[in-house]
Amino acid sequence: MIGRLTGTLAHFRTDSIIIDVGGVGYLVHVSHTARNHLYAAHLNDPQARHTLFIETYVREDQFTLFGFLTEEEQTLFGLLTTVQGVGNKMALNLLGQMPPAQLAHAILAQDKASLQRAQGVGARLAERLCSELKNKIMHLEGIMHASPTTPTEPPAPPSKRTIKKAPTPSPIAPSIADDTIAALTQLGYDRSRAYEAAHKAMRNHEGAELSVEHLVKEALRLL
Repeated sequence: MIGRLTGTLAHFRTDSIIIDVGGVGYLVHVSHTARNHLYAAHLNDPQARHTLFIETYVREDQFTLFGFLTEEEQTLFGLLTTVQGVGNKMALNLLGQMPPAQLAHAILAQDKASLQRAQGVGARLAERLCSELKNKIMHLEGIMHASPTTPTEPPAPPSKRTIKKAPTPSPIAPSIADDTIAALTQLGYDRSRAYEAAHKAMRNHEGAELSVEHLVKEALRLL
């Protein structure tokens, strides 16, 4: 099984790229975001070497490679495909709609509208994504802080800290967090951004007795 490829970019297609590794061209399916990121890097330096983390799928006479810029993106791809109705192509559509960290926040925030912007994702599937993945994503700290990168050399061995339990949540009552998020959405912020800002404010004041009004003010400062 192929787990990682490092080489130069030889060709770009709508939903895939060909990466040249020692004279062998591997066709790798990638998200729209990853494809554009790699294409921009290729234009800047056609001879640069790039590393892709690979998921290999073998079915009867079909051998398919899926590539990712980061291990966090690869991990989230794996989680997405555990949801009924989400195949490999659908998972790439979701990853192409927003960065891994933003997608994770959308799921945690139950932001179904953002998920439905991905091609093929309807209301029922967005509901399943939120309900089935919320608890799993909460314990993957690396995803929450992920950002696309383009390594030029093979990365160091993955740290054991890449995937681990997230910090203990703030003791602030969930109802206060929900009310804060609701207040922010009424002010015009989308639910994903409201969720992220509200929980950052909660973490900054962990252990303190805070009102909804105070949390809203703190969250607005972070937005």
